[in-house]
Amino acid sequence: VRVPPMPGASDFERDSSARPDAEPASSPRSLGAYFPDLNGIPRGKEVASGAIEDALERGIPLTASIFALDYGGDAVEGTGLGPEILFRDLVVRPDSAGARPCPWTSGAIAAADVELDGELARFAPRTILRRVVADYRGLGLEPVVGVELEFHVLRADDGGFRPYDDVPGALYMPPGRAFDPHGLVERLHDWSEEMGLGV
Repeated sequence: VRVPPMPGASDFERDSSARPDAEPASSPRSLGAYFPDLNGIPRGKEVASGAIEDALERGIPLTASIFALDYGGDAVEGTGLGPEILFRDLVVRPDSAGARPCPWTSGAIAAADVELDGELARFAPRTILRRVVADYRGLGLEPVVGVELEFHVLRADDGGFRPYDDVPGALYMPPGRAFDPHGLVERLHDWSEEMGLGV
């Protein structure tokens, strides 16, 4: 499924009965606009199909203090992003050209720029990345990034959790159906291809 640049809400209608194992439809019903905070935690908002046009035109308001939270979700004093600026709102602007279907939901997701007082927020990691890339290009270099995702996969088990693959002592899941009876890796691969991640 290819999510086109988003000219309007009509491009985002989709069957709401989507499930993780369902065949994805062509147009999602919502758009999630996300950005990393200073701790690398994804933050953002999701808007329903009827609000997408407005979100693309005017942005999505979100308090600037979202950047002043620690890992526990508590506000850190002295950041300059809370009471010092009267808890003003940021404007979150979805990058419509980079929107991707989110196969395990009924929506789409997009990276977002963050603005404060009409300008890109200088403290936002995406803004910092833009500056770094521009500096490299100023030197005639093109930065290339390779992302390696690592995570633990667990299964619910009698009120607790246990390793997904049941391989004693295994740190990494071995490849192949023999160690992946529920087809998780295959599903992740299909979803990645659907999102255009090129894995």
